[in-house]
Formats: sequence, C-alpha cells, structure tokens
Amino acid sequence: MVGFAYAQGVGSEIGRQLGATAGGAALGPPTDPRLIIASIIRVALSLIGTVMLVLNLYGGYLWMTAGGNDEQITKAKTTIRNATIGLVIVLSAYSITIAVANLAQGYPLGPSTFFQIQFGG
Repeated sequence: MVGFAYAQGVGSEIGRQLGATAGGAALGPPTDPRLIIASIIRVALSLIGTVMLVLNLYGGYLWMTAGGNDEQITKAKTTIRNATIGLVIVLSAYSITIAVANLAQGYPLGPSTFFQIQFGG
C-alpha cells in the first residue's frame, strides 16, 4: 500500500527568508527608475574618470622615463593630451548627471544644493 508523505510546516526563520525573497524585504519605498539610472551613470563615470587619471599618470611616467627618446616623448604627450580631454569630458558628464538627478528629485540647481545632497552638509 502507498502512503502519503506530508511536508512539515515552514519554520519561522525559513518563512522570513522566503518572504524576503518574495518581495517582503523591508527595502523601503520604491525608487524612481530615473534615479537608479542616474546612480548607475555616476558610478560608470567615476570609474572612467579613474581610468583617465591613471592614463595621465602613465603618460607622465612615459615622459619622465623617455631619456631623450623622441618617439616615447611624443607618445607620452599624446597620452597626456587625450587623457586630459577625456577627463574634462567625464567631469562635464558627471556634473550634468548630478544636475539631472537633482532635478528629478525636485531639488533646485545650485552649488549649495550640490553640497547638501552629496556631502550631507
């Protein structure tokens, strides 16, 4: 004869974890998708800005170790120029992203607002 197996009741800890994965986690109110996108752009621009800074340092290293080699000096100058232009573009894009994020949150534009939001001042 075949018997039936009954599952045990869900324990409180397991039930809490299942509830959290099913959307019951207390993550706060939903976030505006525009702000999520702005945060992703900020992180990406920060990483790109770091790469540009490293390229500037690399170009300076090439120049300092050139030892009179004109080809290496030219390469160093090109690297520094391109990295500086890239850094200016990234910083401009970063400031535009901050301004758009502030407008999306309903804050007025201005330097005092930037410092209040970014640095908690």
